Amino acid sequence: MKKFWITGLLVLALMLSACMPGTIETGEPPVDVPGTDRTTEAEGQPSGHEGEIVTQEGQTVPTEPTEPSTAYVSPNGLDTDSDAYCVLDENGEIIFSLNPYSAYAPASTTKVLTALVAAEKAGMDDITTVSENAVNQVAVFSSGVSPSLKPGEEFTVRELIYTMILPSTNAAANVLAEHVGGSIEGFAAMMNDKAASLGLSDTHFTNPHGLDDEEHYTTARDLAKLTVAAMAFPAFRTMVSARRHTIEREGGARVLINHNRLLRMSDDVVGVKTGFTRRSGRCLVSAAEKDGAALVC
Repeated sequence: MKKFWITGLLVLALMLSACMPGTIETGEPPVDVPGTDRTTEAEGQPSGHEGEIVTQEGQTVPTEPTEPSTAYVSPNGLDTDSDAYCVLDENGEIIFSLNPYSAYAPASTTKVLTALVAAEKAGMDDITTVSENAVNQVAVFSSGVSPSLKPGEEFTVRELIYTMILPSTNAAANVLAEHVGGSIEGFAAMMNDKAASLGLSDTHFTNPHGLDDEEHYTTARDLAKLTVAAMAFPAFRTMVSARRHTIEREGGARVLINHNRLLRMSDDVVGVKTGFTRRSGRCLVSAAEKDGAALVC
């Protein structure tokens, strides 16, 4: 019964991801801001798996590749227009899914892996300095995003992860990447090494923030499995479940507001991350717990 209740909550998460407003949750401005029409439609990267449905009873039903749906009622009875989803229990076992091995652009859900690698490789109280490269590389996608980062500012790793997760500031992901990996490219290599160590066989990332790149992709199953691993870190759990966080500064406090609406809809939701670009569409990773039962969607 516990698992059934949480499953219903995460079904709500799937439905919510389909009706999220058209803001770019990677830390970009609203899509109607001039200069944001920068991507082209592209097919997902090949994953090496055929499309398949894993039913609640554990049956695997192969499916022929199809064009992305606009409305779909899956064999599990979920009325959602999601093209792929995967629900895992606390042991990482698939409860039900749709096309869990099909590759898609993940947008800012990428930052789950960025946060995990940063939390493992750096001290939370390490002091970092914002570089011009970290800001300028994503400046065209981040105009008007609050809070913005300025070259020369100093933050702890903890403050940067909050800034990257809650308002989804891309520059914060870049600063973390440079601090931990020496460069954005070096950090991307670390991300892929970590993905491989977790058995994420259909994932390849080229950056820490999730802006579109043809070689940047993952699957619903890999993303869910990654999140199960990340939620084992108490610091990560605290950050992704926070509705807001304040960074104190002498010149004034910075208040970070979490984009994840589900956190305000139920106290049983404990994260995790939203994402959106024109290419990826609306992406969502959710986690919920109740009476000792936990699920990741």
